[in-house]
Amino acid sequence: MGKARNQGEEAVLAELAAWPEPDRTLGERLHALVRALAPGLSPRLWYGMPAYAQGGKVLLFLQPAHRFRTRYATLGFTDQARLDQGNLWPVAFALKGLGPEEEALIASLLRRALEGP
Repeated sequence: MGKARNQGEEAVLAELAAWPEPDRTLGERLHALVRALAPGLSPRLWYGMPAYAQGGKVLLFLQPAHRFRTRYATLGFTDQARLDQGNLWPVAFALKGLGPEEEALIASLLRRALEGP
């Protein structure tokens, strides 16, 4: 029962709606962006955070600032994303807002994550 409850768009949107601002707006905009760029990914909750899975495995997630009382949210990619670049590469990004530059970078990372190395 717990696993099924954590699956799907409805669960993610309900979680986002419960967040305080500015995390709520940031999360809703990121959700819309990911759904537009990668409609084949499955939204779900992962440790209570919005996440997007491919083949049942989480590819990326959003950790809201309010959850750990930090000054920024974190957009993270799991090892499933295969963003490999040599021996060291970023997989987590501080996120305070979503403008055209951030959206373009997320789109690029998401395309790379979906294509693999």
